[in-house]
Amino acid sequence: MTAPRTEPEQPALGRLNDVIGYQLRVAQMRVYGEFPAAGEMEGITPTLFTIVLLLEANPGLKQSALAAMLQVDPSTVVRLIDRLELRGLVQRSASPRDRRVAAPTLTARGLAFASAAVEAVQRSETDVVFARLSDQERSTLFALLRKANAAT
Repeated sequence: MTAPRTEPEQPALGRLNDVIGYQLRVAQMRVYGEFPAAGEMEGITPTLFTIVLLLEANPGLKQSALAAMLQVDPSTVVRLIDRLELRGLVQRSASPRDRRVAAPTLTARGLAFASAAVEAVQRSETDVVFARLSDQERSTLFALLRKANAAT
C-alpha cells in the first residue's frame, strides 16, 4: 500500500517562475486585491482611480481619448464617468445631445480626492504588496516597468 499523497502548501510554479507575464499578472492581482476600500476610497475601483488621475494629469481630455488610453469601448467610459459624476468627483462640460463627447473635468472634490487616493494607494503598495522590497528595489521596479511600458 502506498501512502496518500499530500498536496504541497504552495503548488510548484515550474517554468512559470520565468514567465514575466505571469509574474506581472500575479503582482497586479495582489495590488488590486489590496486596493484601498475604506473611507473616501469605498466604491472606487482601480479603473475609476485611474480615470481620476488621468483627468488630473490631462485637463480637457476627451472621453474618446480616455477610452483609447484605457483600451475600453467609449460607452464603457460614459458609464464610468457617470459613476464619478454621481460621487461629485467629476463634472461634464455641457453637451446635451451626446454624453460621449462632453469633456469630463475634476471638481474641487475630485482634485482633493486624487491627492488622498494616491497617498492611500501608494501606502498600500509600499506597506502591503511590495513590503518585501527595499526602497531601491521598488525604485528599480518602477523604472523597469516604465521603460517596458513606454510607447514604441
